[in-house]
Amino acid sequence: FLAALVADLLRQRGTSAVIAGDEQPPSVHAAAHALNVLLGNAGGVTNYAPPVISAADDPEFGSLRRLRDALDAGRVQTLISFESDIAFTDFELAGSFSKAEESLFFGISPTRTGALSTWQIPSAHQLETWGDARAFDGTASIVAPLIAPLYDGRTLSEVLAALLGEEPSSAHDLVKNFWREKHPDHFDEFWELALARGVIAETATDAVALPLLDSGWLPGLMAAGASSHGIELYLEADMRVHDGRFGTNSWLLELPCPITKLTWENAAWLAPSLARRLAIESGHVIRLRAGSRSLEVPALIVPGHADGAITLALGWGRENEAGKPIGVNAYALRGANARSVSVEPTGRRAELAITQESMRLGDVAESILVSSTLSQYRAARPAHPIKKQLSLYRSDAPESARQWGMVIDLNACTGCSACVIACQAENNVPSVGKGGVLKHREMHWLRIDRYWAEEPKGERMLVQPMACQHCEKAPCEYVCPTAATVHSSDGLNQMIYNRCVGTRFCSNNCPYKVRRFNWFNYHRAERSPRELAENPEVTVRARGVMEKCSYCVQRIRSAENRARSEHRALADGEVRTACEQACPSQAIAFGDVNQPNSAVARLRQNPRAFEVLAELGAAPRTRYLMKLTNPNPELT
Repeated sequence: FLAALVADLLRQRGTSAVIAGDEQPPSVHAAAHALNVLLGNAGGVTNYAPPVISAADDPEFGSLRRLRDALDAGRVQTLISFESDIAFTDFELAGSFSKAEESLFFGISPTRTGALSTWQIPSAHQLETWGDARAFDGTASIVAPLIAPLYDGRTLSEVLAALLGEEPSSAHDLVKNFWREKHPDHFDEFWELALARGVIAETATDAVALPLLDSGWLPGLMAAGASSHGIELYLEADMRVHDGRFGTNSWLLELPCPITKLTWENAAWLAPSLARRLAIESGHVIRLRAGSRSLEVPALIVPGHADGAITLALGWGRENEAGKPIGVNAYALRGANARSVSVEPTGRRAELAITQESMRLGDVAESILVSSTLSQYRAARPAHPIKKQLSLYRSDAPESARQWGMVIDLNACTGCSACVIACQAENNVPSVGKGGVLKHREMHWLRIDRYWAEEPKGERMLVQPMACQHCEKAPCEYVCPTAATVHSSDGLNQMIYNRCVGTRFCSNNCPYKVRRFNWFNYHRAERSPRELAENPEVTVRARGVMEKCSYCVQRIRSAENRARSEHRALADGEVRTACEQACPSQAIAFGDVNQPNSAVARLRQNPRAFEVLAELGAAPRTRYLMKLTNPNPELT
């Protein structure tokens, strides 16, 4: 592997990049920088800028240990926590809180730190506030509110100004006055331009040259690479609840993990080989011991995971409204300062709410998820794009000049699930709770299917977004006894909610398993202000009806009405679905397939395009571009 890696890097001098992980020690980052310098990448492919974080060069900056020592020594008169639940992330610090003469917590929701503090100040939501911020490269931007404040919360800038003894001012005035001092000439013009653009031009920091000085970091690199005894413990912030700040958001709690598809809790990930040695199965509750601390957590076997290691996500363990923790608080092991853990079985099992098995289409098959290597693809040379299949039946719906369709590029899709949350927010999709997920009743209109592909060197994960395919010959439409699911003239498979009586024939007949049934009135128990998060342009569905992806029909009709009122044609890309808009890798394209020059029409004719389960003849309007990999032939 090393020989092939070195040969690859040497062939790509000046056009490659060596990157170290965020949590690697300084010696590893120094080694990565040294390789970039030696390969001629520094200053070209990779650039360096001074950190925008204050006092980032101080290794003890932000150290909770330093704060804990000061509290224990009685040197803290007033302890102020700004939107940081430090008592949740550090168990020892929670015990030292009372040693401060007084304490103040500033945040938006009840937290453990707030409960221990003398005073609490309610924070305004970030969508209600004025402010400014800097990006990693130093670019400044003005933060403007999207809604008027719902409650009498305060912003961070207002609280800081009060603590510094300044005259009471609103967050808007504080931000505006700061930038007025920076740009006194023609300020009104500057301010309007900054608000319109969202960023302030020419505020990025200049790149700096970092010469390769000496090899003093080599001993640290050797120590970092030394293997630890036992099983290595890796703690990382969860991709959904982060460090715990989003641990009460039901949308994120029910969002399936991109790798494991686990919802509503965290689990200890381990490789199949390690699980066999320890005689552990998924769902077994194990006890992890790190130093003097221990934690009981369900185990979850993950193909492709590193052997001899266990991964556990931080941020879980907050209590729900009933006072029961959601997941386990892995911060209990973080302070043990132990690189390795011991594993003990408890003899108990836990039910894991995993969505992958709910609507399973089967194993990786050529008609479901098509993948290939670049060399195999070039050798096969697909000669013709997908041809429309002949049929004895004609569509009952008259066709309009405009026909909607979607293309998803599996090469670009990373499975991050941003589209899933965007769809849920746009279309008022409810959360059903862990109990509902265990009964396979999750309501997501869009899911990310995950498959494991066997390879000589191990497993490779493949992902595929799956929603209603809006089939031209939709199997769901033939079996509905009330004509609740019908075809529109512009190619949409529609759901008429007030016709649906909940027979679920359509779901049974759908080969893609993308239709959802409302078992309960999930929105009835919502309390103010939760209902304000609902999209008023989308119907809130009631108990007993089917629902599924609509290609964001409310956006389509709104754009059509706007174009009609302006006496013009719809432009390509003017209609964007929520999933398309949210996708960070731009893997989703949507538009009119009847426009030959539209982006979606061109992608549908791409040689990589394929239809899922095309052999069924349903003629789906959603197509995919096959997944291509380019492995080093020396390693295959």
